[in-house]
Amino acid sequence: MKCPQCNVSFTGNRPLCPLCSMPTTGTQTLPPRFPFIPLRVSYTRRFVQICVLVTMAAALCCLIINYELSDHFSWSLFVLLGIGSFWAGFLAFLRGKRQIIKSMMWQMLAIFILSLIWDALTGFRHWSWIMYCLF
Repeated sequence: MKCPQCNVSFTGNRPLCPLCSMPTTGTQTLPPRFPFIPLRVSYTRRFVQICVLVTMAAALCCLIINYELSDHFSWSLFVLLGIGSFWAGFLAFLRGKRQIIKSMMWQMLAIFILSLIWDALTGFRHWSWIMYCLF
């Protein structure tokens, strides 16, 4: 846009000049002042939401199937513990993205402790010592 009286060019579709308030002529001649920035879609957030939905559906299905087959929750508790340990590891990974070595060390320690607890809950069949030998 251009003002015929001031001879000033400006962007936008203003009917009046911002300096002298006279009617403007022409079309937009200058490019826009600020570039167009599209809205950023967070695919990571969408992925996490889908994973939460899938794990909740799996946990609910396991609980319903286990309750229908027997009156007490035996194996579905281990499924819930597995889902919980997955989310604990995933959240630890997301928190420690900047310090990868430190994050891996804490995750391996957590996996070792969880495997010992898990082995103790299942009757301590000594399969968790494989994890000990790996470290």
